Amino acid sequence: MPFMRLLLTAIAIIATFLYCRKEAKEEIDYEALIECASTQSTDSTLLAGRIAGNWKLFARACPMSTGTPKDVRMTICAGRTFKITEGGIVVTQGNWRFREWGNGWQLNLTQPNNYLFGSVSVCAGKLIFSAIPVDGCNHYFSRTF
Repeated sequence: MPFMRLLLTAIAIIATFLYCRKEAKEEIDYEALIECASTQSTDSTLLAGRIAGNWKLFARACPMSTGTPKDVRMTICAGRTFKITEGGIVVTQGNWRFREWGNGWQLNLTQPNNYLFGSVSVCAGKLIFSAIPVDGCNHYFSRTF
């Protein structure tokens, strides 16, 4: 009987440990991403090819708020169309083109969306829309397949 009690206690402790263990999250060096973004080529044709694809929002940085919105996904097509979904529901779609903004490019959208506001760059497989310099948010997307 004492052996069985000890065995059940050990199983309970192991199960609790496994259940409560958090997934390891990828550490992102946001300062390095922004630094990388500032050194990107200003060739809009090259950038258009790099931003085309499927993306998922994984972080945002805002001067006045925190947290990442629920399951935001985006598709940017080389044919100059885009679509954004939140929780699987389309919230914005339309056409895009580049517009010069500061030392880089911004997306000029037929249907504006705050996730895609700011200078656009791609660094280390991450798509970045940086608007903090104008009191907006930085939005960080990772490529999905």
